[in-house]
Parts: sequence; C-alpha cells; structure tokens
Amino acid sequence: MYNLLNKINSNKFNIVLQNDVKEIAKLEFIVESLSSDWNLYGKVGFNINLVVEEVVSNIIIHGEMGSDLEKKVVLDFELINNNICIQIKDNCKEFNPLDKAEKRIEGELEDMSIGGLGILFIRKLSNNLKYKRVNNNNILSFEILNSE
Repeated sequence: MYNLLNKINSNKFNIVLQNDVKEIAKLEFIVESLSSDWNLYGKVGFNINLVVEEVVSNIIIHGEMGSDLEKKVVLDFELINNNICIQIKDNCKEFNPLDKAEKRIEGELEDMSIGGLGILFIRKLSNNLKYKRVNNNNILSFEILNSE
C-alpha cells in the first residue's frame, strides 16, 4: 500500500488526499502499513486511524472544499523517539478545533447529539495538539504515543 505514500525516509512519510470523500478509505491502509513498519502497539494504530480519519473527514465534509480540485489535504507522518508525529494541512476555510469547547459526555453515547465528539476524541487520544493558520492553510499537528 506504499504506492499511496511518499516515502521521505524510513521514519517519515506523507500523502496528499484529493477533494473526495472516497479518499478517507485510504487512511486505514496507510495507518496499517505504518503500524507494521514502525512496530506500533495494536491500540496505537487504532488511535492514529481514529484521530486522522476524524480530522480528514471533517476537512473534506465541512471544509467547504466544494468541487474545487485545488483543495487538498496533506498528511505528514513521522516517527520521532518512538512516537508518531502527525501534521495535517489543508487549504480550506479557516477552522481551529482548539477553539471549540470540549463536549461533555453525559449519559449514553448513542443518546448524544451529533457534533463535537470528534474533537473530544482528538483531544483525548493525542498529545501536543497545536493549530496554526499559515498562508491560507490550516495546520493541525499532534503526537500519538507508541505505548501499551
């Protein structure tokens, strides 16, 4: 599945996703490949996939990409000190997920209203979560610890 990834070196890969919701399906295979190559613990791959899919799907669905083929999502994955550093960059409308209030889970998960849970998952499953807006690009970076 590495034909989807641009290998920069053994510890760094990136991928460019097009403005199409079908692109989200590629993420599971990418994370599976990285998990295998980098010997990540089982739940770590799951956490990476959950967070990355949530961010990318929100960008594609809510980022007002429209039919503009110039709109892209660039993902960088890097293994540093046995932790996975991820940067997700898009050229869609400005959106800082860190500005959103953290949703509180009250009662049963299936009874909750839609919206805000993805940001909660991102905050709970990642470390060093940072956002910046540079040259009309949203840049979200975070780490996922490779530990049991």
